Amino acid sequence: MDADEAAFYAVTREEAAKEFDPLELVYPREIPVFEKYDEYVPPELVRKGFAYGVLDAAGMKRRVLSWEKAGGDLYDK
Repeated sequence: MDADEAAFYAVTREEAAKEFDPLELVYPREIPVFEKYDEYVPPELVRKGFAYGVLDAAGMKRRVLSWEKAGGDLYDK
């Protein structure tokens, strides 16, 4: 992406504001194993657990949408 800082943050906020299913962030054949017994759980449940629990898309949206319009302060105080 060829953009200045303000454009980068504007596009990032715009994308974060869109509605999407966190499962879209997991590769089609990806089966992330994070818990001790994940290998015994059906793959689709492991994928859903990762997408909705571990990725924390709602937290990402809150963080990105809280950034100042021009890039400003990106870190929690």
